[in-house]
Amino acid sequence: MIEFRDINWENCEEVIDLQVNEHEKKFVASNLESLADAFVDWTVTGVRPMPYAIYHDDKPVGFIMMSYCQENKDRQSDEDKRYFLWRFMMDKAHQGKGYGRAAMVKMVEHLRTRPQGPAGWCYTSYEPGNDVASGLYAKFGFEETGEIDGGEIVMRMKL
Repeated sequence: MIEFRDINWENCEEVIDLQVNEHEKKFVASNLESLADAFVDWTVTGVRPMPYAIYHDDKPVGFIMMSYCQENKDRQSDEDKRYFLWRFMMDKAHQGKGYGRAAMVKMVEHLRTRPQGPAGWCYTSYEPGNDVASGLYAKFGFEETGEIDGGEIVMRMKL
């Protein structure tokens, strides 16, 4: 069973040590960089990102980070507000076991509870050439928006 756990002093090093395969490193930031990004974003926006260790049977197998997009706070309609799947990785030793798919199910369930506020959408993006990510996201209802952000292809899914 997959579960999300907060990152704390007891599991931080294990989460930082999770790695993707060498050929995947061009597609995703390290977990250390992701945690640093979360801290900076929190101090700048005042909105706490949602970084979690992904566990299976009491063992960390991946990392996921979501956020509530503060730039949409002034939009009139809650339907137009959004969450963002910011980072997602499965450790190379735990890929191909269905954990990534199970983590996506859990992410969608979590975001549909609107943990940080109302929103109609979840956005994400991926590096061109990352067919595994684009395929996984598409299976969960993400569709390309036609936008490119920082060189990444933007997708969104109706919550």
